[in-house]
Amino acid sequence: MIEFKGEQSNDCKIMIAALRGKKSGLVISLINLLLAILVLLLGLYNNLWMAIVLVILLILLSFFSFVTPKERVKNFKIDYKICIGNNLITQTYNTMFQNKTTTKKLSNIKKVLDYGKFYAFVFKFGDITNAWICEKDHIKNGTIEDFEKLFADKIIRKY
Repeated sequence: MIEFKGEQSNDCKIMIAALRGKKSGLVISLINLLLAILVLLLGLYNNLWMAIVLVILLILLSFFSFVTPKERVKNFKIDYKICIGNNLITQTYNTMFQNKTTTKKLSNIKKVLDYGKFYAFVFKFGDITNAWICEKDHIKNGTIEDFEKLFADKIIRKY
């Protein structure tokens, strides 16, 4: 059995927030682009100046959706435990808002992203926004070599 347990470091939290922020920023920008086109089309028939002001606001909203508030992320405490064994992976995490335990089959792991200091488990039908994170220096049971041998065909180095 391989086990990771500890509190996520500030570096890890900032990196994950930035990756998730990029993803959500792209989605928000796409929605805003569609809204901007709709507003401009409606503005051609009504008030063009009001439509231009709304489009500018949508552009600003898109720009700020990519910004990650680092100090806010640092203050958010996340204690986690990830256990890997018996063809299952179990994550338990505790935050100030939620305590949750989830178990999935190892076969549901699409890829394991290696960011140098931590791993991100990405599951089928998912991406970095719902990945499980474990830091390399929080390994309590097993070794990094055992971990990398277990997921050798799924590890993608990102550093």
